[in-house]
Order: sequence, then C-alpha cells, then structure tokens
Amino acid sequence: TSEPETFLKNLGITSLSQSDKRVKYAKKASQILIDHKIEAYDLLGFCGNDILKLRNLLISNKGSGFGNKKTDIFLRDMIVLGVWKNPKNFDKLDVASDINTMKVALRSGIIKTDIALISSFLDVFCYQYGLIDEINALAWRKVWEIWSRKYPTESIESPCLIDYFVYRVIGKDFCKETLCIFKCETKKHEFKWHSA
Repeated sequence: TSEPETFLKNLGITSLSQSDKRVKYAKKASQILIDHKIEAYDLLGFCGNDILKLRNLLISNKGSGFGNKKTDIFLRDMIVLGVWKNPKNFDKLDVASDINTMKVALRSGIIKTDIALISSFLDVFCYQYGLIDEINALAWRKVWEIWSRKYPTESIESPCLIDYFVYRVIGKDFCKETLCIFKCETKKHEFKWHSA
C-alpha cells in the first residue's frame, strides 16, 4: 500500500491521531455544557466558584481528555489569565508536575532519592517518572506551605503557581548573563546575584 499509516489505522492497530483525539475530546467535553445549559465561561459559577468541584466535574467526565494534570493546568491558567476570578480552594491545586519542576526539585535537594535514578532524564515511560511526579507535587506543596507560613504576605496564592515561579524567577531571571558572581575572600564561598 502507498499509505501504510492509513492501512494500520484501518486495521485498528494504531490509535487515533492527535487531531482525531482532540476532536473526540472536544465533543465529549462540550457535553457538560450542553447537559447543564451553560457556557464555558460559566463553569466555575456553576460549581459555586469552587475550583475543586469544577476539577472533579471535569475529571469525572470520562473520555474528554481531562486527566489530573491537564485539568490542573487548565484551571490554573483560567485563573491566572483572569477568565475566572476569586475561586474558592485555589490553594488546593498542586503544581502540574513536569520534567522541569522535577529536575529543579532533584537538583536543589527538595527531593532526594536513596538510590541513583536509572535515567537522569526521567524517562516518562518508566515507573520512576510516575513516582517522582507524585512526590514532586507533594514536595512543592510542602515548599509552598513553609513559604506561606513564614512569609504570608510574600508567598504566591497556590502551589499550582510554583512552576511559573520556578520558570520565571529561577529559569528566566537567574539564568541570564546579567548575573554577577560574588566571591567572599575570607570564607571562600561564592554566590550569584541577579543585577539588571
């Protein structure tokens, strides 16, 4: 055959393409709106402005593509972008853990392992990834809890915003060439300081 991909798809050997999945997910997800006679903008209000109730509603809608992580990212972004305002329980959403937040947690010592990880890049198809993913969300929540307790006026409003903080402050601002390196002559230590 001149189109092996189509042949395999017709045999049912391959799963749906990404675009096919998105269409299927969109149709299934829109059923919530149709069933409750609401607009997408009204989802949070429909759930009493409770972000956890909305989270559970989306995740329980099987086949719509809303797993835990995608739902948390979606909800976080809708709040950050100002689409929905003043949600209840925003602080209950965890960081949408990914390879970048995991690496920062491992390198900074927020997460420590008793054994060396099999793959330094945390292959997403291995059991380590799932375990570190789970531990990572818990670890960043703990960081947020300590931060909020010690500096309540300076902390971010939810652990789900930690990845923004990590990318922006640690990744973007502190990885620039504008960092100055200060060396202490007496104690023999050095540190980097961001200067604009």
